[in-house]
Amino acid sequence: MTTYNDENPVQTIVEYVTSDNTDYSQVSEKLKKEFNVLKLIDGYRTRGHLFTKTNPVRDRRQSSPTLDIENFGLSATDLSTVFDLAQTIGMVPSSLQDIVNRLKAIYCQHIGIEYMYIRNPGVVKWIQDKLAVNVNQPTFSTEEKKTILNKLNEAVSFENFLHTKYVGQKRFSLEGGESIIPALDALIEQVS
Repeated sequence: MTTYNDENPVQTIVEYVTSDNTDYSQVSEKLKKEFNVLKLIDGYRTRGHLFTKTNPVRDRRQSSPTLDIENFGLSATDLSTVFDLAQTIGMVPSSLQDIVNRLKAIYCQHIGIEYMYIRNPGVVKWIQDKLAVNVNQPTFSTEEKKTILNKLNEAVSFENFLHTKYVGQKRFSLEGGESIIPALDALIEQVS
Protein backbone atom coordinates (compact mmCIF):
# COMPACT_ATOMS: atom_id res chain seq x y z
CA MET A 1 0.00 0.00 0.00
CA THR A 2 1.43 3.33 -1.05
CA THR A 3 1.37 6.22 1.39
CA TYR A 4 1.98 9.92 0.97
CA ASN A 5 2.76 10.50 4.63
CA ASP A 6 6.50 10.66 3.90
CA GLU A 7 6.07 14.05 2.29
CA ASN A 8 4.64 16.99 4.23
CA PRO A 9 2.12 18.49 1.78
CA VAL A 10 1.62 21.71 3.73
CA GLN A 11 5.34 22.43 3.89
CA THR A 12 5.70 21.65 0.18
CA ILE A 13 2.90 24.08 -0.68
CA VAL A 14 4.40 26.82 1.49
CA GLU A 15 7.82 26.38 -0.10
CA TYR A 16 6.33 26.35 -3.59
CA VAL A 17 4.16 29.44 -3.08
CA THR A 18 6.93 31.48 -1.44
CA SER A 19 9.45 30.67 -4.16
CA ASP A 20 9.76 32.83 -7.28
CA ASN A 21 9.83 29.77 -9.51
CA THR A 22 6.88 29.41 -11.91
CA ASP A 23 7.94 25.97 -13.11
CA TYR A 24 5.00 23.68 -12.35
CA SER A 25 7.02 20.52 -12.98
CA GLN A 26 8.40 20.81 -9.44
CA VAL A 27 5.02 19.96 -7.93
CA SER A 28 5.30 16.31 -7.05
CA GLU A 29 2.89 13.69 -8.30
CA LYS A 30 2.01 12.91 -4.69
CA LEU A 31 0.93 16.47 -4.02
CA LYS A 32 -1.11 16.57 -7.23
CA LYS A 33 -2.94 13.43 -6.16
CA GLU A 34 -3.66 14.94 -2.73
CA PHE A 35 -5.19 17.98 -4.45
CA ASN A 36 -7.22 15.68 -6.70
CA VAL A 37 -8.58 13.95 -3.59
CA LEU A 38 -9.46 17.38 -2.19
CA LYS A 39 -11.35 18.12 -5.42
CA LEU A 40 -13.12 14.75 -5.08
CA ILE A 41 -14.21 15.56 -1.51
CA ASP A 42 -15.40 18.99 -2.63
CA GLY A 43 -17.26 17.37 -5.53
CA TYR A 44 -19.17 15.11 -3.16
CA ARG A 45 -19.94 18.02 -0.85
CA THR A 46 -21.17 20.17 -3.73
CA ARG A 47 -22.99 17.62 -5.90
CA GLY A 48 -23.55 14.56 -3.70
CA HIS A 49 -27.19 15.47 -3.08
CA LEU A 50 -27.84 14.91 -6.80
CA PHE A 51 -26.95 11.22 -6.42
CA THR A 52 -28.97 10.36 -3.31
CA LYS A 53 -31.35 7.42 -3.10
CA THR A 54 -34.40 9.37 -1.97
CA ASN A 55 -36.98 7.69 -4.22
CA PRO A 56 -37.61 4.02 -3.35
CA VAL A 57 -39.77 3.50 -6.47
CA ARG A 58 -37.28 4.37 -9.20
CA ASP A 59 -33.69 5.41 -9.67
CA ARG A 60 -32.74 9.04 -9.89
CA ARG A 61 -32.18 10.76 -13.16
CA GLN A 62 -28.47 10.59 -14.00
CA SER A 63 -26.68 13.87 -13.44
CA SER A 64 -23.61 14.75 -15.39
CA PRO A 65 -20.73 14.85 -14.67
CA THR A 66 -20.78 11.96 -12.27
CA LEU A 67 -18.69 11.63 -9.12
CA ASP A 68 -16.44 8.95 -10.60
CA ILE A 69 -12.83 9.22 -9.48
CA GLU A 70 -11.69 9.47 -13.10
CA ASN A 71 -13.40 12.87 -13.35
CA PHE A 72 -11.06 14.15 -10.64
CA GLY A 73 -7.73 13.02 -12.09
CA LEU A 74 -7.60 9.78 -10.10
CA SER A 75 -7.60 6.20 -11.32
CA ALA A 76 -8.36 2.70 -10.10
CA THR A 77 -4.67 2.23 -9.29
CA ASP A 78 -5.00 4.99 -6.67
CA LEU A 79 -7.72 3.15 -4.72
CA SER A 80 -5.21 1.46 -2.42
CA THR A 81 -3.12 4.60 -1.92
CA VAL A 82 -3.34 6.24 1.51
CA PHE A 83 -4.14 9.96 1.50
CA ASP A 84 -3.77 12.42 4.38
CA LEU A 85 -6.80 14.42 3.25
CA ALA A 86 -9.08 11.76 4.73
CA GLN A 87 -8.73 13.85 7.89
CA THR A 88 -10.97 16.52 6.34
CA ILE A 89 -13.92 14.10 6.53
CA GLY A 90 -13.20 12.87 10.04
CA MET A 91 -11.01 9.87 9.23
CA VAL A 92 -7.40 8.97 9.91
CA PRO A 93 -5.23 8.90 6.78
CA SER A 94 -6.95 6.23 4.69
CA SER A 95 -6.99 4.61 1.29
CA LEU A 96 -8.88 6.28 -1.53
CA GLN A 97 -11.36 3.37 -1.52
CA ASP A 98 -12.20 4.04 2.13
CA ILE A 99 -12.51 7.77 1.44
CA VAL A 100 -14.92 7.19 -1.47
CA ASN A 101 -17.00 4.76 0.60
CA ARG A 102 -17.25 7.28 3.42
CA LEU A 103 -18.17 10.11 1.03
CA LYS A 104 -20.91 7.96 -0.52
CA ALA A 105 -22.21 7.07 2.95
CA ILE A 106 -22.34 10.73 4.01
CA TYR A 107 -23.55 12.47 0.87
CA CYS A 108 -25.22 9.88 -1.40
CA GLN A 109 -27.47 7.71 0.78
CA HIS A 110 -31.11 8.28 1.72
CA ILE A 111 -30.59 11.72 3.24
CA GLY A 112 -29.26 14.34 0.85
CA ILE A 113 -27.96 17.70 1.97
CA GLU A 114 -27.10 20.71 -0.12
CA TYR A 115 -25.16 23.28 1.86
CA MET A 116 -22.15 24.46 -0.11
CA TYR A 117 -24.03 27.53 -1.36
CA ILE A 118 -23.93 28.98 2.17
CA ARG A 119 -21.53 31.93 2.31
CA ASN A 120 -20.70 31.74 6.02
CA PRO A 121 -17.66 29.45 6.42
CA GLY A 122 -18.45 28.86 10.10
CA VAL A 123 -21.88 27.46 9.25
CA VAL A 124 -20.45 25.28 6.48
CA LYS A 125 -17.80 23.90 8.85
CA TRP A 126 -20.44 23.22 11.52
CA ILE A 127 -22.57 21.26 9.02
CA GLN A 128 -19.54 19.27 7.84
CA ASP A 129 -18.62 18.41 11.42
CA LYS A 130 -22.18 17.28 12.21
CA LEU A 131 -22.31 15.12 9.07
CA ALA A 132 -19.01 13.42 9.86
CA VAL A 133 -20.08 12.39 13.39
CA ASN A 134 -22.57 9.69 12.43
CA VAL A 135 -22.02 9.50 8.66
CA ASN A 136 -25.32 11.40 8.11
CA GLN A 137 -27.32 8.41 9.39
CA PRO A 138 -29.50 9.16 12.41
CA THR A 139 -29.21 6.64 15.21
CA PHE A 140 -32.47 6.40 17.11
CA SER A 141 -33.13 3.83 19.79
CA THR A 142 -36.21 1.62 19.48
CA GLU A 143 -37.95 3.71 22.12
CA GLU A 144 -37.22 6.95 20.26
CA LYS A 145 -38.55 5.44 17.02
CA LYS A 146 -41.76 4.40 18.79
CA THR A 147 -42.16 7.91 20.21
CA ILE A 148 -41.74 9.45 16.77
CA LEU A 149 -44.28 7.03 15.29
CA ASN A 150 -46.76 7.78 18.09
CA LYS A 151 -46.44 11.54 17.51
CA LEU A 152 -47.00 11.08 13.78
CA ASN A 153 -50.04 8.86 14.43
CA GLU A 154 -51.47 11.44 16.84
CA ALA A 155 -51.07 14.18 14.25
CA VAL A 156 -52.75 12.12 11.51
CA SER A 157 -55.60 11.21 13.87
CA PHE A 158 -56.07 14.86 14.76
CA GLU A 159 -56.10 15.82 11.10
CA ASN A 160 -58.75 13.15 10.37
CA PHE A 161 -60.83 14.43 13.30
CA LEU A 162 -60.69 17.99 11.94
CA HIS A 163 -61.68 16.74 8.50
CA THR A 164 -64.75 14.90 9.81
CA LYS A 165 -65.78 17.58 12.33
CA TYR A 166 -65.30 20.61 10.08
CA VAL A 167 -66.15 19.34 6.60
CA GLY A 168 -65.63 21.90 3.87
CA GLN A 169 -63.78 24.35 6.10
CA LYS A 170 -60.52 25.75 4.94
CA ARG A 171 -57.60 24.41 6.96
CA PHE A 172 -53.96 23.53 6.63
CA SER A 173 -52.96 19.92 6.03
CA LEU A 174 -50.01 17.93 7.30
CA GLU A 175 -49.31 16.79 3.76
CA GLY A 176 -45.55 17.05 3.26
CA GLY A 177 -44.88 18.53 6.68
CA GLU A 178 -45.06 15.41 8.82
CA SER A 179 -41.35 15.42 9.59
CA ILE A 180 -41.65 18.71 11.47
CA ILE A 181 -43.85 17.09 14.15
CA PRO A 182 -41.12 14.94 15.80
CA ALA A 183 -38.69 17.85 15.46
CA LEU A 184 -41.07 20.25 17.22
CA ASP A 185 -41.80 17.63 19.89
CA ALA A 186 -38.06 17.16 20.53
CA LEU A 187 -37.55 20.93 20.63
CA ILE A 188 -40.39 21.44 23.12
CA GLU A 189 -39.18 18.57 25.30
CA GLN A 190 -35.65 19.99 25.29
CA VAL A 191 -36.78 23.47 26.25
CA SER A 192 -39.16 22.40 29.01
